[in-house]
Amino acid sequence: MRITDIKYLKFNNASKLSKFFDPETTLCRFTIHFNKEHMEIENAFQNIFPELKQIFPNFADHECCHDLDLKSNSAYNIVEYGNYMDIPHLLEHLTIDILSTIYPDRRFSGSTCQYEEAQNKFDIFINVKNAQVSLFAFHLAWSTISSIICKQALTRLFQKVVQIASFIINYKGNNIHRNEIVEQFNCSSPVIEQALLLLEEFSLISEYTEEQVVI
Repeated sequence: MRITDIKYLKFNNASKLSKFFDPETTLCRFTIHFNKEHMEIENAFQNIFPELKQIFPNFADHECCHDLDLKSNSAYNIVEYGNYMDIPHLLEHLTIDILSTIYPDRRFSGSTCQYEEAQNKFDIFINVKNAQVSLFAFHLAWSTISSIICKQALTRLFQKVVQIASFIINYKGNNIHRNEIVEQFNCSSPVIEQALLLLEEFSLISEYTEEQVVI
């Protein structure tokens, strides 16, 4: 998958995408291209969704608020398209799930649209106020789904990474001692290191050392 464009602005026709969007809603729009092999994965929804429920327990509570005719054919509350739409659609929902973990007091909605002229090109819209946090969440969501597709054991670490990220992003202060993170989450240094690397990559922390994290 390639992210070919990111826009962070208000879309005048946003309400046509979701009943939870309005002209005053600030949206982050990710334009993505999928590789041919991802477009040809069979039973993508059935293979990916159960794994996501295990890694992110709240994922089972997600619900699509449109396409009700399609939802009636699925055993889940998330629409199952049964084709190449399933992966970008699950990517939208997982990004929202990660954002909801980081900001539990906010409500997030999204919409996935396919380009008519290119079946492997999609726009994913999400209402989010922080562009850097949304990019972090989107990147982590895709890393999780890619790991499931490739059957990588690393997938199990992602929920802890999201929890650590939420703790740091919402921390009241400019510096955190790393031992505080260890005590808070009772996790190993490699997991903390992975979370800090991602947070630094997306400029959500300034720097970190073996002893402290600078926000």
